[in-house]
Amino acid sequence: MKNLIKNTSWVSLTVITLLAIASLSTVFAADILLLHTEGGNVIISGNVATIGYNATNSAILEWTPTHKAGLDVPWYARANITIEGYTGSLTAIWKLQWYNSGISSWVDVVGETKTTTIAAYTKGMPLTIYASTDGGTDNNKQWIASIVGGYGTGSYRVAIDVYRPA
Repeated sequence: MKNLIKNTSWVSLTVITLLAIASLSTVFAADILLLHTEGGNVIISGNVATIGYNATNSAILEWTPTHKAGLDVPWYARANITIEGYTGSLTAIWKLQWYNSGISSWVDVVGETKTTTIAAYTKGMPLTIYASTDGGTDNNKQWIASIVGGYGTGSYRVAIDVYRPA
């Protein structure tokens, strides 16, 4: 009987250990962040991005790092990215942020995100993506509509996180 209890304890400990290892491997299987930036130039391990703003969503007109608009003037965002050392699909998560002067910090505007999926990216190649589902100019998110709904006047920016699959 003692051997049965001893073997049962060992089996239980082994099962618990295997479950713990399996749960850890699930945590590390998430997408891997390749790039994060909030407008302006950022260089992280050779990865580069700039975010530009434009009132007309025109691919041929100038996109500027800052933009001034009224509550009735549309504005759009796009990012120019270069990622070193990776070729494959990318996912970009765009977030609208508002500057909260009360806490001297940028905060995400709740619910105002856009996800862009890029099927094929070639390492080291510059790529311009827009805040649309496929990264093109069609259906680029018009951000002023997000502001009029609640936050009103103030300072805003668009931030982007670019991920590759795990």
